[in-house]
Amino acid sequence: MTMIRRLGARPILLTVPAFGVMLAVFGIPMILLFLTSLNAPAFSLANYVGFFEKKSYVLILIQTLKISLVATAICLLIGYPTAYLIANAGRARPVLVVMVFLPWLTSALVRTYAWTVVLGDNGLINSLLLNLGFIDRPLTLIYNRFAVYVGMVHIMLPMMILPLLSVMVNIDKSLMAAARSMGAKPFTAFLRVFLPLSVPGIRSGCILVFVVCLGFYITPQALGGLGDTMLSTLINSQLTTSLDMAPTAAAAFILLAVALLVLSTAGVNLANAHGQPGSVEQKIKSNRRLSLSKAGRYLGELATPFRARNWS
Repeated sequence: MTMIRRLGARPILLTVPAFGVMLAVFGIPMILLFLTSLNAPAFSLANYVGFFEKKSYVLILIQTLKISLVATAICLLIGYPTAYLIANAGRARPVLVVMVFLPWLTSALVRTYAWTVVLGDNGLINSLLLNLGFIDRPLTLIYNRFAVYVGMVHIMLPMMILPLLSVMVNIDKSLMAAARSMGAKPFTAFLRVFLPLSVPGIRSGCILVFVVCLGFYITPQALGGLGDTMLSTLINSQLTTSLDMAPTAAAAFILLAVALLVLSTAGVNLANAHGQPGSVEQKIKSNRRLSLSKAGRYLGELATPFRARNWS
């Protein structure tokens, strides 16, 4: 009983088992893999240098970044109006949120291979266009970059909509009405009031979608061609064709480094410029300034009798 009370007094100790499991399942294997990429116990950067010395590998890395960036931009262009519609849907909002969640009830693998049926030469789109007489032969809609974007956007769109929706729902609608009452047109009120307040949702959704897109493997492999290879596909091919784990581990940690770089740079709090709560550091600084001002007033009250005596 005494032990339980001590644990209750220090709640952080209750997280030790969870951290232990995470360390055993994820932490130790990642440390060992990182040491393998450094050719432990020799410890050299030869595998990382070799990766960047190969032009094809560097092009695949750049292509991975490009595909992820374009897919994120498309998700934002489609997801922002959708989230805005759901946020202002009133009673229909729960139904629309459920419709956003519905694709997640199906495996990403099933959804990816379903697009091969829709976009194929004898698929739904080509068959419909041929029957209507709009085309004479099937369009090349699959095994190219277009199909990769379609599959990735279909999978990642809910991850963009939900962060946007969580921010838009909490925006005070009276601010838009106040802007309209001051003479702003609807589009101007949206650009000057609503859009800046939704920046935290845009940032969160873009970071989430971009980082997840960096590790896509099934969708580019099933819907893309030879020119749409991503770094995850390269890592898989190295695992299946080579017995040397060191170059593969180096490629994996380069991809992880890119993800961490994006999180560290794009994860800066941009909400302070738009009326949102500031960072913890700014709150600490404001509290320090407040305490100093209180101390100054207290010392001034103590010195009042001495100033009065000198004045007389």
